[in-house]
Amino acid sequence: MLTRAFSHHRLTLMTLGLAYIALGMLGALPAVSPIQLVRNTHVSLEMAGTMFTVSSIGGMLGIVGSGFLVRSIKPKYLLLLGLLFLGSGSLMIALTREFPVLLLGGMAVGLAFGFIDISLNTIATLAFGEQLASNLAIIHGIFSLGALLGPAVPYHEVTNAVERLVAAYLDLRTNPGELFIDAVQRLGVEPFRERIYATH
Repeated sequence: MLTRAFSHHRLTLMTLGLAYIALGMLGALPAVSPIQLVRNTHVSLEMAGTMFTVSSIGGMLGIVGSGFLVRSIKPKYLLLLGLLFLGSGSLMIALTREFPVLLLGGMAVGLAFGFIDISLNTIATLAFGEQLASNLAIIHGIFSLGALLGPAVPYHEVTNAVERLVAAYLDLRTNPGELFIDAVQRLGVEPFRERIYATH
């Protein structure tokens, strides 16, 4: 029974870590390409900058909204909703040629931050109890991996970057049973970041 609970905690930690990598990568991408946003939407740089304001407002609304919703909806469903907003908003930002759609994508990404952050922290609090502080530190450290990788990887290279990240994990793990989260905790983010940057 104890082994099953331990593996459940590891799986939960790994899932939360992967969600934070996605949040870090996709959340950082629009910030490094405002000139491309201007080209795509044919508005001034100042006007394109309002997307970041709208995204911040979306984040605030997502946090407040998920604070109310977490009482009546399980945190895992809030996490799924946040990931849905993150994926759809990121696609809108990447593919749009229309400024209103860009703003809508920014709002969706902001909402995603709010829903994902609150749900991940709620899930971690419920799952980890005594080990909460160390596990939250690991999860937030993994977010920084995504935030570091996001600006370095153009949208069309995200799939290849994830493949290189997985390949780095498979090469750097000490044995087939070592989880990704354990490898990051043991090695830090630098070896993974080096593998991503090595091909650029």
